[in-house]
Amino acid sequence: MLKYLLILCLALVGGSGCHDNGETVITLETSAEEVRQEYGIPGLAIAVVDSDGIREMAHLGVRERISGTPIQANDRFHLGSNGKAITGFIAARLVEAGLLNWDTRFFDLYPELLAEADPVYHSMTLAELLSHHAGIQPFTDGDAASDIEWSEDWAGAAGVLLALPGVEPAAGQTYVYSNAGYTLAAMMLERATGQSWQSLLENQFNLLLGINLRVGWPSDLSVNQPWGHFESRPGVLSETPPGDNEFRLPYLLAPAGDLNLSLEEYAAFVRANLRGLQGDSNYLSPDSWQYLHTAYPDYAIGWGTVVYEGKTYSTHDGSAGTFYCRVAIGRDGNKALIIMVNAVSERVIKGVDQLTLAWLEGMF
Repeated sequence: MLKYLLILCLALVGGSGCHDNGETVITLETSAEEVRQEYGIPGLAIAVVDSDGIREMAHLGVRERISGTPIQANDRFHLGSNGKAITGFIAARLVEAGLLNWDTRFFDLYPELLAEADPVYHSMTLAELLSHHAGIQPFTDGDAASDIEWSEDWAGAAGVLLALPGVEPAAGQTYVYSNAGYTLAAMMLERATGQSWQSLLENQFNLLLGINLRVGWPSDLSVNQPWGHFESRPGVLSETPPGDNEFRLPYLLAPAGDLNLSLEEYAAFVRANLRGLQGDSNYLSPDSWQYLHTAYPDYAIGWGTVVYEGKTYSTHDGSAGTFYCRVAIGRDGNKALIIMVNAVSERVIKGVDQLTLAWLEGMF
């Protein structure tokens, strides 16, 4: 680790600048651009956030390689599974409103689906679905998801999901990560409120935070938004142009990971989490914010837990195959990191890892 940090420091000296005492100053933008070029990342947006707002931010690279149009400050990125924390936030809002509880059982709201469901699911609760402790089949693989007739008829698809056998955690694990579990949780929110999932996104998130969160890919809104890139053959990234393609997610999985917004908008949500963890009542009570991040030891409500050098972080990575998003929130301090890129490959993720490590080590 130390060897890597020294190498990175030396690599960045040329464009970093110095204090009068000769100490190297490594800026966020310099670090991110160096990593972006080294790892062949087409476009990258990165921000360091605290409870007061964005401390540093950079938008680098291109929307897509065909035109070479630069990434702009208001460009949108796909969140992938980082959208789960947003679903959890909306659930917390409804719990505080008294419309349901964390221990409300799925079949309390959908008794008509009980008869055909595997008995292992009969007592599963909202909190268990959102924390991946309900044993629902994962549906984290695109091929597996295609085995079900996905549509906007969520109840019909849920009947099929619930007839599948439950899944036990792998050895050494405490939960089974499930995208489909978030669909069932969103169904509970719909039934409790009488509102559609899209209406809940608008009323309990967008209007509340002043954010323009949208379902689907950024290019669904405009061809001039960033396109995703995937590794079409070893070492080669190819664009995914607007329209239908193999990476498009069924609408049913939107609550689990098919949302897009800009870096600045995502930073506003992350800042709200930071403030909540510090005890501020913003959009939710401090107790609710703590619950979202700590309800379960390894994975709470849309947030995983990582301990690095004695400090605890709420983290999540998200990707549907062509964008990659990472967020890390320091629970022991007032800081957070957001990295959003418009490509996915092992090499790209290594670049994200290096930027994350540099931030953890206090290099920017």
